[in-house]
Amino acid sequence: MSVVDGGIHRTSQQLGVVILYQKQNFNLDLVTTLIFSGGGNRCWWQAGFVDELINQGWALPKDIIGCSAGAAVAASLISESTEKALKACKRLYADNPSLIRYQKGGLGLPVGFAQQKIYPNWLKSFLGEAEFAKIRSFGRFRVTASRLDTPSLKLLAITRAIFRHLRGKNFIVAGQREYAQKIAGLSQVFLEPTLFRSLHDALTALEATAAASPFIFGRKIAGKLHFDGGYISPIPVTAKELIDSNVTSDIDESSSTLTLLTRHFETKPMLFSHYGKRFIQPSRKIPVSTWGCTADTTVDDAFDLGQTDARHFIEKNR
Repeated sequence: MSVVDGGIHRTSQQLGVVILYQKQNFNLDLVTTLIFSGGGNRCWWQAGFVDELINQGWALPKDIIGCSAGAAVAASLISESTEKALKACKRLYADNPSLIRYQKGGLGLPVGFAQQKIYPNWLKSFLGEAEFAKIRSFGRFRVTASRLDTPSLKLLAITRAIFRHLRGKNFIVAGQREYAQKIAGLSQVFLEPTLFRSLHDALTALEATAAASPFIFGRKIAGKLHFDGGYISPIPVTAKELIDSNVTSDIDESSSTLTLLTRHFETKPMLFSHYGKRFIQPSRKIPVSTWGCTADTTVDDAFDLGQTDARHFIEKNR
């Protein structure tokens, strides 16, 4: 399945450097590593996009990396349970009245965020032993998390890292990894569900990569707290790695690696290259609330846009 990088030669300023977009042939069948960036409910666009590519005959690459909710979407695609996951998400949202959980009876005080219960229940709803067996037999599946390495919880610094993550409207948040490591005491780690022996451990890893406190609390793995992988980077690369080809990345960033974004950047085409690394983005802003979890959360719209984008993407570049 061959496509062409969009756009003529043009430049724009991003993080103080020049980004070059080049028109060049790109064969989807040569992709060996597929990366799912984070984005909450926006990741349903990824699900729809890849689901449609598979429907059109594309084979899922055997090396997959996911961050946050993108990791869960990747797990559903690997285990062939995406439809089940979407139905479960809509059912859980339909039964939930508010983003905030309130105390039952008494004063009805707020006691937390609904996603603290919904997200783990959602994962369990579509990932059972049969699905876990498919994940274990898959080539390689990794998820990124932000591990707290300091003995004391640097609450203020971590809170700031959270807000940097949530507000991130740039392609790459400049200095995000450096801040998370040096100030908040976090480091990026890769967890591999394909190597886990139990479904429980795999679910814990998928919860950890999406643990964006206070919406979802951190998870303990090997005695250390792990948080949302997006605290360091919603995609597992840094601005420096995108600029300096001599910097060694945690993953293979060759031309055979493709990253699915969940934000739309108006200055970029759907498929673009950024210092030799290829990215696909939605055709427009994904019509869903990132953290919404009630009946009016439009996850179907996000999924449908992904499928539509995939069909147009293929047709335009046949």
